[in-house]
Amino acid sequence: MKRVYLFLAACLVCSGAFAQEDGPSWKSKVVHPTFDVRVSIGGPNALYSYPENVFEGADPYYMKSNIKLADIYEPYYELNASPTFTAEFNYHPGQRFYIGADLSWNRAVGRKYDPVTDNKIGYKKFNSGYLMGKGAIYWVQFPHIKIYSALYAGLEFRHTNDNAVHTNTVKPAVDLSIFGAEWAGDVVFGFTEILVGSRMNFIKLGVGYRF
Repeated sequence: MKRVYLFLAACLVCSGAFAQEDGPSWKSKVVHPTFDVRVSIGGPNALYSYPENVFEGADPYYMKSNIKLADIYEPYYELNASPTFTAEFNYHPGQRFYIGADLSWNRAVGRKYDPVTDNKIGYKKFNSGYLMGKGAIYWVQFPHIKIYSALYAGLEFRHTNDNAVHTNTVKPAVDLSIFGAEWAGDVVFGFTEILVGSRMNFIKLGVGYRF
């Protein structure tokens, strides 16, 4: 009889252990609605990559990195742009989509040089902050990865220093995330997006925390 009780006790323990596993271990346990915060680094503003967009009348081929100074008699240019740094807050009412807002910043510097003396004869500095709203739709949701697209729209607040002449402007800004992916855990996760737009281009990488 003692062996019967031990056998039943063992079965009870085993059944309890299996009862706690209501699905595969990789199954998402996120309960909606939920929130997440994200920080990321992305590509620079593509407008700052072309001298004609920085200096009026600039020749796009007269870049310091790809010219021979002996071949030209026009000013040449050097451009440097920072990555775009972003912090986001998002709300997920369900599994199919989410909405949110973000703040981001980037900067760029353009320099103009005399081709004879190589002396700097002009410069422009840009500092841009962005306040953007965001909407995203999930297209595919696998156990460890989710595929989505997103649209960002908002405002750019730009400060320009043009040879010590300072101006402030506000402009509309739009970014389209053609492809986005979230991977790893339900709480802490990584994400990447491929974007085109007026704020940043190329790739954005970051980490997020869901709660």
